[in-house]
Amino acid sequence: MFARVCLLGAAGGFGTISRYALSSVIHRTFGNDFPWGTMVVNVAGCIVAGMFWACSEYHFSISQYTRSLILIGFFGAFTTFSSLMLESAQLARTDTLLLALKNIALQNVLGAIGLAGGIIMVRFLR
Repeated sequence: MFARVCLLGAAGGFGTISRYALSSVIHRTFGNDFPWGTMVVNVAGCIVAGMFWACSEYHFSISQYTRSLILIGFFGAFTTFSSLMLESAQLARTDTLLLALKNIALQNVLGAIGLAGGIIMVRFLR
């Protein structure tokens, strides 16, 4: 169990470093007027995570542990947006499209409210 947790942490570390590197290159290339780096990382993460998931589901025999290591460890650190989209796709795949849409909407709305709430709380406590 300890070795698995360490591997998951290493995959997450690699995802974090990859996110930083790609985002930095994009920001240097396109500037900071818009969060292009974050957008590219999130969209690229979704594309590649989707490709990996589909390959592991339909084309290659990949153990559940290895899938988790890559999808949760690497992509979870590279972008949590890919996790949101993968989980929503899984809900949609099981004929619960409305639940998938609720998941996307709730996480975005509650995330925005949470961010604003955190800022307000800190400002209030000054």
